[in-house]
Amino acid sequence: MTDNKRSPDFSAVLASSVHDMKNSIALLMQSMEDVLKEINQPDLPACRKMGQMLYETRRVSGNLMQLLTLYKMDKRLYPVEIAPCSIYELFSEIAMQIEAQASLKNVELYVDCSPDLIWFVERDLLGSAVNTALNNAFRYAARKIGLVAGKENGVLVIRVEDDGPGYPDTLVGEVGEMSTGVNFRTGSTGLGLRFAAMVAALHRNKGRSGQVHLENGGTYGGGCFRIILP
Repeated sequence: MTDNKRSPDFSAVLASSVHDMKNSIALLMQSMEDVLKEINQPDLPACRKMGQMLYETRRVSGNLMQLLTLYKMDKRLYPVEIAPCSIYELFSEIAMQIEAQASLKNVELYVDCSPDLIWFVERDLLGSAVNTALNNAFRYAARKIGLVAGKENGVLVIRVEDDGPGYPDTLVGEVGEMSTGVNFRTGSTGLGLRFAAMVAALHRNKGRSGQVHLENGGTYGGGCFRIILP
């Protein structure tokens, strides 16, 4: 007798679980931000500890969002919508989201973007990639982080720069979707970089595709994450 019952799609169950975890973490992040605003004493040791907790929570939330997005794209369930977008407004929203984190770490975030800069992009995916780069910059920056966007030779160039120690030599250069691996010493899976490279590659125009580059130096002498969109 044949069993007609089909085994559940484990990847779908996992994706659903990731979605639930992401929502719970979003509520936790909001609660932590509200508490920090109520206390409003960045120099308190307890506030600094909560600031570190908020950073780690934001990082996990970003990873879960990227995992869920990659799953949906693999299953052709993600509606990629490349449309005109105000890069200035996108940067303003991102800056507001990390305001509390910047204050607790005594890090200044400098945003340099023309208010009239409009580009065809996948807004949500680009915002996620830039957020991940900023979270990484906050981890290593000493005092300064720059979020910069502008047109260069007919393409849009977004830079996230910091005054930290910079990227390891093994990471400097162009980032491919599968060019990074697990670092067992730091625990990094390279998910954020692969996600950013995938987002960049989705943007194509006149035979050109987007790219991600990692450099050292830049305005503040530390790491410089660049995403280039045609």
